[in-house]
Amino acid sequence: MDYEKIERALVERTKTLYQDFVAANPIQHFDSRTATKAERAAHRIASKAQNEALRAAKGRYANLLARVRAHRAFLADRHAKREQRSKYLHLLRAVADTIDSNGVVISFDVERGWPNVDFPNGEFRELGMTILRGSHIESYNLRVDTAQKAHWVGFNFGETKRLSQIEIFNRFVKAASDAKFYVGHSLNVDIEYLNTIMEDVGYPPIPYRRVVDTFFLASLHPDFDEGRERANLSNVATLYGVPAPNPHSGGNDARYNMELLQAMVNAHVRKPPSEMVGAISLDTEPKHPEIGNRMKAIAIFCFGVTMGAWMNIWPDVFYHPKSGFPSGAFFFAYATIPVTMYFFLRWRGRARSDNLVDKNS
Repeated sequence: MDYEKIERALVERTKTLYQDFVAANPIQHFDSRTATKAERAAHRIASKAQNEALRAAKGRYANLLARVRAHRAFLADRHAKREQRSKYLHLLRAVADTIDSNGVVISFDVERGWPNVDFPNGEFRELGMTILRGSHIESYNLRVDTAQKAHWVGFNFGETKRLSQIEIFNRFVKAASDAKFYVGHSLNVDIEYLNTIMEDVGYPPIPYRRVVDTFFLASLHPDFDEGRERANLSNVATLYGVPAPNPHSGGNDARYNMELLQAMVNAHVRKPPSEMVGAISLDTEPKHPEIGNRMKAIAIFCFGVTMGAWMNIWPDVFYHPKSGFPSGAFFFAYATIPVTMYFFLRWRGRARSDNLVDKNS
């Protein structure tokens, strides 16, 4: 749709309406030196009417222009969401293929303190990671041995290990080197932070891998609220039926992200299309009952006309010449013609129904 052309047409239409009003309600020539009191009053009334007409024309134009631009923005946003959804589904299919081929997928989460004078980027406290290879899953919670905190969140999937920063980096990089995908929630923030603190101790950046961010993939769910206040890991996990007690532990959050990824793959990739979360119904019945009823009436009418014509044209075929009883051809026609017409008209009804129904419904 050419929105620039529509906007130009709106401008021309507005000008035409105003010019038509001016032509129909002209202001008489006015000479202030010789004008009478009545002429002055008529001039004021005509001028006021033209000014009001101009304001009304501008108001109509602004209203129509706002509606056109809003529709343009709506279509652009819908197209962007479709493209985004297609990209995310393609990513989930790639993850599913990796899991099926026993490839390695790793999820991780970083827990750190608030930035302060001693730690401008925040104190590195904990790194949790979960490694998935095929159907085998392992979870770890690695805590910096020098990190101090008033209350630590318990690790639900094993024992927390206290190690030095370098030992944690060594273990993480060794696990990440075999991975095909990184999984996490707002993971780019954690990757940037890890690369920063690893560079401070002379460690190279972590290996580059494709990122699967459950924060963005959550938009695939029809009940997901785009407001950032509802996009935290616990709420997204609840949408997909993944229990997530004791969050804000590196090891727990990494495990929840991996389980959430598996739930997303099952919901959007592995299930039959009709059972996928947020999928459009793929039923083959006509979506409008009146179309189905109309098809049945047409089928009965056509069947009666066809059989009557055939029996008049070929009476010897449908009836025995001597006895007058119906022949085998009579029963064969009664059996095959209605079935053929039913499936044909059902197909026609489905095609027409698809055209009548909004594709986005």
